[in-house]
Amino acid sequence: MVFCVKYHPPISQIAMIAWTIFNGFVVACLSRHGESNAFHQIFGVTIAGVFLCALIAQTKRGTGTNRHLFSALSSGLISIAITVTISGILQSMNAFKGTWGHWFSANVMACMIVMWISYDTELLAHKMEPKEWNQCIVFFMTDLALLFLFCCLVCLCCCMGENACGDGGGGAEAAGGADAASGAGDVGNLA
Repeated sequence: MVFCVKYHPPISQIAMIAWTIFNGFVVACLSRHGESNAFHQIFGVTIAGVFLCALIAQTKRGTGTNRHLFSALSSGLISIAITVTISGILQSMNAFKGTWGHWFSANVMACMIVMWISYDTELLAHKMEPKEWNQCIVFFMTDLALLFLFCCLVCLCCCMGENACGDGGGGAEAAGGADAASGAGDVGNLA
């Protein structure tokens, strides 16, 4: 819905608010039924990473007239290093009350989100005119929605494999072995 109205400013901001509220309810419902607190870890590390990224991106580096700001990508990498280190210390103190596997997967997901936000911010900053910056969040969220849909499609395709989610797509063996895979003896249906 947001993608269809992203070039219509007042409607796009309203659709953006509705999309954000809907996503909040989805994440809240999903986190209530889990046995681990991976959603909380992903949320916390992502928020801390984005917050640190914003702070670091406003820091100037260099000397004299050669002073310039950190790029969004470099500030994203620095913030990931800081947040993963702090998260690892908290996990070693058992603050998350979960296994290291949950910690690792939650931090990988959070790092991917922070790096994607940094990358997309870098691209939008170079592409957009200053008068278009009020539309930046709408473009950003439509990019995020498309990325989410793509990830769902990849997960669905992975799940369609042999015996993963039922019969699935199988392989050459499911369709009749190597002869069927190579097309040997396949003359089609002539009737």
